[in-house]
Amino acid sequence: MYRTIQTALVAVLTLTMLVGAAVPAAADVDVESDELEVEHDGDDVEVEADDFDLESEDGRDTVDVEVDDTEIEQNGDGAEIEADETDLEVEGDGDAVDLEVDETEIEQADDDADVEVGDTDFESADGGDRVDVEAGETEIEQDGDQIDIEDDADGHGLDFEQDGDDVDVEHDEIEIEERDGDVEIEDDTLDYEVDSDGSVDIEASGSGSIDIDLDGDNFEFESDDHDIEQDSDSLDVEAEENDLDFEKDDDETEFEADDGHDIEVDDDDLDVESRDIDFENDLFGVEVESRDADIEQDDDELEVESDDTDFENDFAGLDVLTGDADVELDDDELEATTADVNFENDERELEVESTSIDVEQDDDELEVEDDDHDIESSGDTVDVESD
Repeated sequence: MYRTIQTALVAVLTLTMLVGAAVPAAADVDVESDELEVEHDGDDVEVEADDFDLESEDGRDTVDVEVDDTEIEQNGDGAEIEADETDLEVEGDGDAVDLEVDETEIEQADDDADVEVGDTDFESADGGDRVDVEAGETEIEQDGDQIDIEDDADGHGLDFEQDGDDVDVEHDEIEIEERDGDVEIEDDTLDYEVDSDGSVDIEASGSGSIDIDLDGDNFEFESDDHDIEQDSDSLDVEAEENDLDFEKDDDETEFEADDGHDIEVDDDDLDVESRDIDFENDLFGVEVESRDADIEQDDDELEVESDDTDFENDFAGLDVLTGDADVELDDDELEATTADVNFENDERELEVESTSIDVEQDDDELEVEDDDHDIESSGDTVDVESD
């Protein structure tokens, strides 16, 4: 069997390949057979075999590997990985990430994030300062202390709006509005208006007794269906017919209904529970739990868990696990595993393993091994073993 080694003078030497034969090498090495081609020029490498294509330049700074259904491209701290169900693009050591996996799509750019999984759509800007989440029948929009929540689960309509100290809640047949100390409450049996200037206008219908108590800024109203307490800086409403409890005190608002709605607002901290979502946004970040996904964001750190994806991007690097790919990227060190290939490029070396061929490169040193060949090439020698 014969192999060709090309010198820098472009002269071609035909050598009889003996097991363990070593010959002096020039800067350019070219080994060809029916099944394999290897080119090695300094710290640039190209290896081609059946269903295998590897190109490495500048001592592994730029690498492109294609093995069956997998393609891996790495350029410094950026990478692109395509497998059967997984498409991942990373720029700037995880500063910008785009992942598509079956039912899951994740886009992240610094502290902005967009996650779509099934019926869950999560958008966050400025590390959670502005959030828009849709999960099932629930939608939550938050921009600082401006909050809008809509839910129509099981026919129980909820529309909750808060802007600073002003609150407007509609739930089933009742509406509660508090604005600048003025309070309005309306449902089928009550029309209640009490202003901060002391004016009172109440219309109540239905059976049972009514009890009204006015003491300075303190106002209390009680009937069979309602229990209302109001003073200059707080409001407490209990409505038995609508099965809800509403409390507002300074910067804190609490709303609870027996149909599964639970809302707590403390300045710009928000906690929401409904049949479709658990949502929390506070100084520790944003947390979302839905039927489709668990999402956590803290500034530029993002974690997503769904049926087909585990995604984590934080100070320790990017870690992505899907049904057909396992990827870890930290700075310019990349490790990726798919059904077709094991890929690792770190400070030590580049190592690529497939079912048919293994390649290792350390700057200008190269080793290629398959069923029929074992090739070692460095700046000084070339060693070729062949069956």
